[in-house]
Parts: sequence; C-alpha cells; structure tokens
Amino acid sequence: MIPSQSEYDNFYIAYGEALGAWANVEHSLSSVFEFHISSNELLVSHAVFWSLQGFRARLDVTTAAVESSGRSPDAIEEWRKISTKLSRKSKSRNKLAHFSPCFGREKPGRDYRMFLGDPKSPFSGSIIRQEELKEWTSAFINLSHETSRFFHNAIKDGSD
Repeated sequence: MIPSQSEYDNFYIAYGEALGAWANVEHSLSSVFEFHISSNELLVSHAVFWSLQGFRARLDVTTAAVESSGRSPDAIEEWRKISTKLSRKSKSRNKLAHFSPCFGREKPGRDYRMFLGDPKSPFSGSIIRQEELKEWTSAFINLSHETSRFFHNAIKDGSD
C-alpha cells in the first residue's frame, strides 16, 4: 500500500516548511552572534559561526557573546529566555533531521498515513504527524521572529 499523491505531497510540503522555518531560526541566531561579537569583518564572524558543529555549540557561543557584550541586564535576561526556547525547540529540529518518513499504521487497526518515525523503531509510537509538523513550523517561525526582534533591538540600543 502507498499513500495517495495528495497525501504524499501534503506531507512533504509540511515537512519541507518545517525544515525551512528552522533554517530561518538558525539564520536569526547567526545575526545575533555576528552583531554581539562586534567584528568589523562580517565574513570572518559568519565563517566562525557556521564552522561550529551543531546548533547547541552555535547557541552556546551566541549566548557567551551576548552575555559579554555589555548589554543591559534586562537585555541579557531577555536573551536567556529566548535561548531557553531555542534550546527546547532544537530537540524538535533534531527529530525532523533524524526521524524517517514512513507510511503505515501508527497502531494496529488504524488507517494508513504518512508520518515521521524514530529510525530505531518507526512504528513504536514515537512519531510525528503532519499536523505536528505544521505546529512546529508555526513555532519555529515565531521563534525566528523573536530572535530577529532581539537582534534589531540590539542594533537600536547600540545606536542610541
């Protein structure tokens, strides 16, 4: 049994949108990092950020840059809250990157459908449905906007 073309297309659209939304989160994070290290060499700071292996390392180095940048205690506290959200949502991103697209029954007796399953045991109940992908996309977009707002406020604060 295979999924209908529309089910297949809709699932992969949701999957791609979620991955694309996460890419925007990482781009926003890179902007925060590059601003806070106060480098006049954008290419150098960009290269440093993207050479770090894994999101966690990028988040940690960005947090260190923000915390040592001389920003106000309120701005640093705001960053810590954003950083906590970024860390939490990065676990969802990891599932997007490492779970496998599947078509099958989530449980015996249920309809066949597309979902992402844990590659160690795709039908174990540890699955991500299309509906969840859409929720994650929305959450990633909101987080990207929040991170970008922090960046833009930092620029504004720096020009005062």
